[in-house]
Amino acid sequence: MAPAQPTPTKRSVISPRPFHVIGHRVLVKQGVYDALNSGINALEIDITAQPEGWWADHDGNALSRGRTTSFVWLEIKNPDAFNPFLPGERNGSIKELRNLARKVSQTHGIHVLYGFYYTKSNAYRSLQGKLNSPEAINLNGKTQDALQGFQTQGLSQVEKRVMSHGYFHLLFKVR
Repeated sequence: MAPAQPTPTKRSVISPRPFHVIGHRVLVKQGVYDALNSGINALEIDITAQPEGWWADHDGNALSRGRTTSFVWLEIKNPDAFNPFLPGERNGSIKELRNLARKVSQTHGIHVLYGFYYTKSNAYRSLQGKLNSPEAINLNGKTQDALQGFQTQGLSQVEKRVMSHGYFHLLFKVR
């Protein structure tokens, strides 16, 4: 009797998905170079809104230096700090961040992940219904909390949902 042949599963016929190695907490120019030289293909950058616009702790020019980056994770620290409808605050609004991300990153084929810590913000609500194909939203927190946030706050497109749970010293937390 011939050995049984494995039955193809639905998973086995799906084309491979991208695998991302993320450089986390890249805050200085040298950190961008170090991360890219170590083989990562994505960056997580802490960003903060300021009256004159959005800022990271480096010059933001590293994406044009010839290294391949497939997506940028913008971990938004203060999403509702500025009002897009007030002329003096417009540049620091989430709307301007989205416009900047689309202009700078997406025109070069780089996907954008907007990171939030909670869904009860005007910025989250304004983005979650207007994501284009290379955009997604991350919720940081425990799995159940993130799932509940996505389900109750209207991000119906499952493929646009990303969950993360970061802690600066995981071994410490486990013990």
